[in-house]
Amino acid sequence: INEHAIVSVTDFQGRIIEVNERFCAILGYTREELVGQDHSLINSGTHGASFWQEVWRTISAGKPWRGEVCNRRKDGSLYWVDSMLAPFAGEGGRIEKYISIRFDISQAKLNEKNLQQTRDRIAMATDAAGIGIWEWDVVANVLSWDDWMYRLYGQPPQSALEPYTLWSSSLHPDDRERSERELQAALRGELPFDTEFRIVRRGGELRNIKASARVI
Repeated sequence: INEHAIVSVTDFQGRIIEVNERFCAILGYTREELVGQDHSLINSGTHGASFWQEVWRTISAGKPWRGEVCNRRKDGSLYWVDSMLAPFAGEGGRIEKYISIRFDISQAKLNEKNLQQTRDRIAMATDAAGIGIWEWDVVANVLSWDDWMYRLYGQPPQSALEPYTLWSSSLHPDDRERSERELQAALRGELPFDTEFRIVRRGGELRNIKASARVI
């Protein structure tokens, strides 16, 4: 554990009584600077008071707690950990200390943030262009539409029809067989799905749709 994890031990009041070398190395503090302090020393301010109240309520009741926590190093930089806190009881069941075992997940959180930013940019671009996005999990047979897809088809997002049925039933009768044949051919890897077809919206309005997809 000491080789791979960030470990600290506190007394029953939450004061640090022991830390491993990895804890010191990541935080940038010496062992002498940490022992006797509580974990507010590394509090990043990311989590509100209610978060920490729930953590303390759980472990002081003798139960383990696990979650993701953002801490602050001595130099002010932030890092994320997957944290596990466990209480240790002595004779009579009275809690004597708490042990915390953490694993650095900062890179994973950064990747997650970058991915979300990319998704946000794509969403802004497609929304500005009026492009609908859909995704079909073929194995689970679940088709998902974003809001713009429903707008293109003149349907509310809360439509009672599931997306595939809505798409198929909206196709112009003269285009339905060809469009579904092209979709199945794309799924078999025979050709890319890049086509045009007509749909009939509610009220009989005719629209021309350009559709493209990539099979993964």
